Amino acid sequence: MNTLINKRAVKRFALDASQTRHHKFTRVSDDFFVRIEGIVRKSIKEHVHRLPLVGKTIRCVLPVIVVFGLTGCGDKGPDMGPVGAGLSVIGLGIVIGATIIALLGKKGGGDE
Repeated sequence: MNTLINKRAVKRFALDASQTRHHKFTRVSDDFFVRIEGIVRKSIKEHVHRLPLVGKTIRCVLPVIVVFGLTGCGDKGPDMGPVGAGLSVIGLGIVIGATIIALLGKKGGGDE
């Protein structure tokens, strides 16, 4: 099985990321690469299975990006309190609804 990751780049990134910790790492084990490879493969499979049943191009799914942006689930998302979280859910509902309407409109059901 061919690897999907560039081990040199993963090692460099992981060691750079450790520089913000009190204890800095200097080596990366082979088990770490196997784990990262598994995470990448699983993520790709899950993403492909979430795609619509139409089209030929694998694209980034917009609602997933919006969820990370609105709810603060991303790596450096805002720390929202209960009110902000409630508003983000409402905003997320609006965005998902608009996305569904846009996707249904692309199927060409009307005479225009």
